[in-house]
Amino acid sequence: MRKLNTYLNETDPNPCSWKGVTCSNNNRSITRLTFRCLKLSNSDFLTDSCAIDTLESLDVSQNSLTSIPDKFITDCGRINVLYILNFSANRLSDVLPTFSGFKGLQYLDLSYNSLSGNINSQLNGLVGLRSLNLSFNRFNGSVPTKLGKDMVLKELELAVNSFDGRIPEVLMN
Repeated sequence: MRKLNTYLNETDPNPCSWKGVTCSNNNRSITRLTFRCLKLSNSDFLTDSCAIDTLESLDVSQNSLTSIPDKFITDCGRINVLYILNFSANRLSDVLPTFSGFKGLQYLDLSYNSLSGNINSQLNGLVGLRSLNLSFNRFNGSVPTKLGKDMVLKELELAVNSFDGRIPEVLMN
């Protein structure tokens, strides 16, 4: 947590008092990090947030992040209680990272970025995913039928991309 306070310019030793940090009722564990609209561009702090094994929600939307570190994907994928990831409205580019290790993830928002390529296998294993927003990116290729078969999706946003072909029928139910 010491590194995280540096990124946030916080001096109080109690992270539960920091802006954007939500703790459990007994103030013993951090459950949410909400770092929205902080003009963050260095994504190094993301990996540091993975040291919080009680983390349920991470919202870094509306910043200037350009990448999601591989170490974040590896380390945070091990947090079983992490169910919300919001990276919307950043400057993420390149291909979609592989989120298959995030077994408890229910909500993933990567909208309003510049991610590209296809989305064939990067979301495999997200069987509990209920909401996926990949709109306003540069994805192409076909929309995989696995999105409807392997997940319990209730919400799927794919608007303003360059997908080919038709939307699979399994996604229309």
